[in-house]
Amino acid sequence: MAISAREQISMVYAETTHAVELLDTGEKVEALVYVANRAHDQYAGKLSHGRLVELVQQGEGQMGRCTDYVLNTLVHLKEMDIRDAMLERLGTALRGDVSGIVKPVG
Repeated sequence: MAISAREQISMVYAETTHAVELLDTGEKVEALVYVANRAHDQYAGKLSHGRLVELVQQGEGQMGRCTDYVLNTLVHLKEMDIRDAMLERLGTALRGDVSGIVKPVG
């Protein structure tokens, strides 16, 4: 699936390019980026951590569960040695929820 088809299902992002510098080589290249359209109905704005967890846990769309998307994103970021404190905190909360869904009786 092309990235634009995946990211532009609801047109919540503006597709644009920006100059970036590659960390490993220092080379400057043009990168395709997606910027949230803050006027879009699906733009949530700033949310408390609790509300963000709640929305991600209930979110499901054409491409699957939001929880799976967040956790898969964290795996890929880790593979690239990229850290995002807010996303990691969200992942910790989501993994805690996922592991607590089924508890043994007795």
